[in-house]
Amino acid sequence: MLSQNLPSILSLRLTGPRLRGVLGRKPQYRGGTGIIWSHLFAGIYFAMSGDALKNMDDAASPAHVDVDVAADELSKLPLPSSADEKVEELVFEFTDEEIAACKSVKAELKRIDLEGGEALTDREIVIFTLISKLRVEKTVERCKDFLKVLKQYNIDYRKLHPEYDGFDVTPNRKFFNAYQVCGRDVAGRGIMWIEGNEEGIQPKDEAVVVQTGTMYYMAVHCDLPSLRNGITFVIDTSKNPVKPVGNERKLQKTWQSLPLRPQNIFIMGAGFFKKLFINALIKFASMFTKNKVIERVSFVGMKTVRKHIDEANMPEAHGGAKRQTPEAWTLGRLVAFAKQLPKLE
Repeated sequence: MLSQNLPSILSLRLTGPRLRGVLGRKPQYRGGTGIIWSHLFAGIYFAMSGDALKNMDDAASPAHVDVDVAADELSKLPLPSSADEKVEELVFEFTDEEIAACKSVKAELKRIDLEGGEALTDREIVIFTLISKLRVEKTVERCKDFLKVLKQYNIDYRKLHPEYDGFDVTPNRKFFNAYQVCGRDVAGRGIMWIEGNEEGIQPKDEAVVVQTGTMYYMAVHCDLPSLRNGITFVIDTSKNPVKPVGNERKLQKTWQSLPLRPQNIFIMGAGFFKKLFINALIKFASMFTKNKVIERVSFVGMKTVRKHIDEANMPEAHGGAKRQTPEAWTLGRLVAFAKQLPKLE
């Protein structure tokens, strides 16, 4: 779940003990990656004026996907791999194991009867289950997190479904500008590309920004290669606000509520010396943990990103093929994906 305000994605709670965890002793982790990120990026706080990387869920990250293997797997699927593919043209062949896991999640959600559980439609169940690598218990926890977000921001779940009657995108329109539409990376995976803005997210806009970011997040995952193999995640910090708004930590916690399986995390916008320092810090911290996500984080320039995303699949603003607007692309994929979902009853 992502938005225009990059500090909300890249901010950390930093304390002396966490800094010592990176610089002086092996950190002790208590499960999940929140503590890992805090230890890892304590030094980055000083280099990036308070910005650091969004917490990721290592448990939801698959092993590194070899480009040739992933491309070969993609070629066996009835899916076009061009930059101009459309979800409505894709044939989704969910495996029996995937469908069984989704059914188990739905049955468990029905059993525990969560408040607001009607918001967990088959779309959320399928996306969360596959991203969580078919682990029922983990998926149910993610569903609970998702409901907490909707309740916190008083979001009617029907506003996340453009296929529903009465859907109105007007309030979200300007916030789609935070996102870029891409094709696929060189391994055939989807690409989540977000940019900041100089104004940041104002408190009055938080709910609609979270709503917009959730729809974009869902749309990026509306294909089997991305659901099964993860995505490439690009964050452009060059338009970050000069001064924080004050709600960055709150929004950071919100973005952590959705599962994500990033195979590459490219953060652009840092100066040359900052990139050297930060990348060195990442390599140093990787010696203290087997966390896969850490190894995939790089502070890079556009040249490096282009090695993983060919020109045709880059955003149109960066020389890629002409595509729909982020708004049209997001809503179109969500509507088409709703028609491709397996029956979970």
